[in-house]
Amino acid sequence: MALGFLQHHAGESVVGWSGGSQPGNVVEAGAVRIVRDDIERRVLRLVDSLCVAAA
Repeated sequence: MALGFLQHHAGESVVGWSGGSQPGNVVEAGAVRIVRDDIERRVLRLVDSLCVAAA
């Protein structure tokens, strides 16, 4: 997923390799927390910037 995201946004300006494509049966709780926290930070930043722009 990360490699696809990188290639979508960076195009041919970067080279990336996938770590594999054998999905497991569980998702690491730590990975979920990290992604959730990152999304929350990005949303809060966006909301802040929209509030400043609207003021």
